[in-house]
Amino acid sequence: AGSNPDFLQSDYCMLKKIYGHRLDIQTPTTLPFHIHKKYSVSASENQMIHIGATHIPGYKYNNAKDFTDEIDAMLAEVQSYMDMGEYEIKKVHFGVRSATIDFFPVLGALIDTAATLKAYPYIKKGSKVPSTRYLHYPNLYIHSGHGARGFVLAPKTASILVAYLCHQVAIPETLDTKRLFLKYARR
Repeated sequence: AGSNPDFLQSDYCMLKKIYGHRLDIQTPTTLPFHIHKKYSVSASENQMIHIGATHIPGYKYNNAKDFTDEIDAMLAEVQSYMDMGEYEIKKVHFGVRSATIDFFPVLGALIDTAATLKAYPYIKKGSKVPSTRYLHYPNLYIHSGHGARGFVLAPKTASILVAYLCHQVAIPETLDTKRLFLKYARR
């Protein structure tokens, strides 16, 4: 659904816009793992690391595309906890991405909210209904809401969705669409 709320007319997914930057940096520094602090730094591959992405709710888009202050702040922060040695900024990514209300990604079959609550209205009162009974839109799936950690999480969550679609491997509850559906139905 990206950052456009008009794309997905779902009551329970509640995606919101998060603005930010990501940097692709060429460096001889080898980083065998991801670092998650104020910014995420990916493990290096082919002398490239990815730094980002900033998480700026309500940011006023910079039409001049001069992100010098933001880039300097990102690099200073990252250099405070790792030595990048000599580096070159290869690309600056910027834009709006979607996040869920709890900032965890959401993936899986899209639940038909109205039909499910009509069939099981007592869900609103906290009664437990097995998620296998929820009514879904046929052949409609979501993989969104990565927000501030998208460039690190998206490949992993995509593989989880593929395993679900191709091999019927269950999606972890912390990522499944039912997580947001239940929050919506019970509020």
